[in-house]
Amino acid sequence: MFAGESSFFAKISVVGVSPELWDRVHEFDTSYEPPAWDILRLDALPAVGTAIVLAATALEVFIAHVLDVLASTSPIPADVWEWLNDRRGEPSVEEQFDFLLHHFVGQTLKDNNELWIAFLDVKRARNAFVHQGTASLNQKRLEPADARRLVNDAFRIIDWVIPLLPTDLQKAAKPPKVETVMQFGMRLFPHAQP
Repeated sequence: MFAGESSFFAKISVVGVSPELWDRVHEFDTSYEPPAWDILRLDALPAVGTAIVLAATALEVFIAHVLDVLASTSPIPADVWEWLNDRRGEPSVEEQFDFLLHHFVGQTLKDNNELWIAFLDVKRARNAFVHQGTASLNQKRLEPADARRLVNDAFRIIDWVIPLLPTDLQKAAKPPKVETVMQFGMRLFPHAQP
């Protein structure tokens, strides 16, 4: 007779797709690609320094794209807009979220003080990592939770700007939201005692 005990550990990740979600996926055009800023901010999650840089880059790419589209439908001559944007980093990302955004949509990110401060924090943390090699903010080394907060702030900033845009640009800037609810059931059968 042998007796023994064993155990094992397994980590299983499951992504459930409801029939409704599956149908929604097929509504996308075959050439659909998510906006570059969404790819950047979603890829930002694994490492602190990388997260900060990609979150800041997502904001830069987003505001540059939005302003380019808005400028293309405005009375600003194309050559003036091109000249304005080709001047050695001018306008700055701060000026884009402030003065230029206000010019095109009547509001500036500064109108939302909490998000303006969050934007400046993302920018400062990015600059600390890129120029000093350490992801920090106000001389404090950033932890993964801090990076998650800053990445979420980038999401919140983009989500704040989108409703200010013309409807057609809103649709292009924000992929459709898809929600799914998963339900699990388990059926227990009585076990016969020996």
